Amino acid sequence: MKFDNKRFISLLLALVMIFTLAACGGSGTDAEVPDANEEPKHERVHMGNKVNSPAKTKYMTVNGLEFTQIDTYADGTEKQDGIPSSWEYLNELTPEEQAKFDFDNIAFQGSYCQISGLKDKELEASINERIRNLYMENLDRLPPYRGIKALLGDNPQPIRQDTTFPTLFLTNSFTHNNILSIHMGGYRVYTDQSGTYGTNNPYIYLNFIETMNIDLNTGEEIPIEVLFCDDVDGLEYLTEFVKKELEKGDYEQEDVLGIEPDLRLIGTFEGIKPDQKYYINQSGLVLIFDYETPELSGDFAPQTVYVPFTEDFAITDRFYSADENIYETEEPREKYLIGSGLRPEDALVWEVNSDYDDMIFQRRAVATEDIPEVIKDKMVELSALDYDKEYAEMTARVEAENTTDAAFDSLYMSVSNYVNSYVAGNYATITREIARYINANHGTWGDPDHRNFGWNEHAMFYEVYDLREDINEDTKPLELDDIFKEGVDYETIIKDDMKWQANQCLLWVAEEYEREHPGEKYVFFCEGSPEKVALDEKYLDELYHAATGFSLSSTQMSLTYPDYNTSAKIFEEVYGCDPYNGPEGYELGRYTNSLYHIPYIRIGYDNLVIFD
Repeated sequence: MKFDNKRFISLLLALVMIFTLAACGGSGTDAEVPDANEEPKHERVHMGNKVNSPAKTKYMTVNGLEFTQIDTYADGTEKQDGIPSSWEYLNELTPEEQAKFDFDNIAFQGSYCQISGLKDKELEASINERIRNLYMENLDRLPPYRGIKALLGDNPQPIRQDTTFPTLFLTNSFTHNNILSIHMGGYRVYTDQSGTYGTNNPYIYLNFIETMNIDLNTGEEIPIEVLFCDDVDGLEYLTEFVKKELEKGDYEQEDVLGIEPDLRLIGTFEGIKPDQKYYINQSGLVLIFDYETPELSGDFAPQTVYVPFTEDFAITDRFYSADENIYETEEPREKYLIGSGLRPEDALVWEVNSDYDDMIFQRRAVATEDIPEVIKDKMVELSALDYDKEYAEMTARVEAENTTDAAFDSLYMSVSNYVNSYVAGNYATITREIARYINANHGTWGDPDHRNFGWNEHAMFYEVYDLREDINEDTKPLELDDIFKEGVDYETIIKDDMKWQANQCLLWVAEEYEREHPGEKYVFFCEGSPEKVALDEKYLDELYHAATGFSLSSTQMSLTYPDYNTSAKIFEEVYGCDPYNGPEGYELGRYTNSLYHIPYIRIGYDNLVIFD
């Protein structure tokens, strides 16, 4: 074969390049030796649907489950009928009757829940078994708090203190969007065997919380980081959140911090771990710090940090799809707007003024942190009180009731103006509550010449804003028309619901009436003679049109009126009788204040834009 010098040189260069690139790629001996001190990098767990931030869904959908709560004795067996309660045992049984029962077993207070309603019965049975096992495993378990064994000795037994008994309750804290969050809390009292706590109070009070968070599609346990969007590092998010909570307290190590009472940082906080204990409620996560987090001590009780839902959470869409139903029921399921719940608040105004004789003024404005600054400014304005004007009007009321021969010799007056905020979904409701109160007396209670003048006035005003708008000083509150879809006859919907609520209130009245008048039927609201129906319809129409605003909560819309007694005044004008002490057939007057609150599910989610 003829030797080709050019081909040889080309091949040699190619080999040199390959070895050079391999060396640059870190395949040498030094790169292959791992650092013995380096912790293995955590790989994120992936479950359910892919969800990126910002998460747009602002509402939850209730799971189609039914829950059964099972009460048990201390050994976990189900309580039976005919067994006295602890109160009955102590207060109603004779010593001979008490001797028939084991009081320690009766006194134990505990229960756990079981679910039903999943299509997959095998999965349902598996979940129920795990729930029951969690409960049974903790009936007599001593949580391994730091130093607890040294205090309690080798064989600690919980004791009873008067009416304080060992307890263990397991129930659901969150059942929405195909997620089931279980919360179990236990409480016990032990005797200090070490003498550390002294003879005056030789007791140790021990609390603990255990949790379980389940994907109802598969039955798998949900790691906390899975609740965050795919492009959000959930562990880092929570770590920074807790650090900020620690900083708010502005305390050094070993001092009490501002998260919860008795929580102390006794070591370096290294961040939230993948197995962080938590449970879910309707507006956020609750992190549990206990014996599993030794750097954060709460003595012998778990401490909690509340983390509100934000657009970084995948809580609504990770495990849920509206197109797939994993439940037996085909009934429409309730939805609720994610609310501000326990989000941190800013005290914008907090003032008490007692500079006026016989008068106390209180004004307060408190907003959750997610309220825009321009709305916070408006809340401060709404909380204002004209002290001189209010004082003059209140004293004028008293003077109008005064007499020269029986002048009031004791007087108390107060005016309060409280402004608060609540966020539900994309909407912020601002609530202004004004209360005025007078109590004036002549003489002493019980004396023949004693005279009292009492007066009060209570009013609430609501304003609702869409947080998706570019809110400025000129932004007007939403009208009722703004939350309904175009073409929806919302007046009829609201009136029909008020009518339905009225008759629900009258059900027990009807039962009592028909029991006392055999053979007669009670005539419900908007039923009966044409004259009665016309009168009822007039009252309903005037009540609807008297509303001056509305509010939005997580589950319902509420109408607001200029005065707490507005409905009673309208009732008296229409029917000509006292709404609270009217003749038979006018019992509705007692319930008029309950007709203002209308759940979204009865309005119809498809009729509302707030769920779009």
